[in-house]
Amino acid sequence: MKGKVTGAMLEEAEEIGRAALGELLDDGLDSEEALDVLAALLDVLTPLRALLPPPLGDLAEAQDGPAYRAALAALSDILRLDPERVALRAERAAARGHFAVAARRRKRAARLLSSD
Repeated sequence: MKGKVTGAMLEEAEEIGRAALGELLDDGLDSEEALDVLAALLDVLTPLRALLPPPLGDLAEAQDGPAYRAALAALSDILRLDPERVALRAERAAARGHFAVAARRRKRAARLLSSD
């Protein structure tokens, strides 16, 4: 299925985004700094100058960083990790034999529960 994005892929991408935010916060960054890091990452990963023809690509590239930051700020409450969901995904990973992933997710779920 080359080139087809499945629901499982979208779910995994969401989990990775939430986990990245959680890790940045766990590392001592405040929420504003964490959002800045994620916005910078998105800016680097989407080379709009290469994807869009000039001058549109140049204009889009100049404004995409602030746009990503604003979108992430609007979504910051939605991006908060749900410990129950993380624990459920840990069990699913263990059932598929992904024991390292399951252990990492169990640890994250426990950390989230203790921080509440």
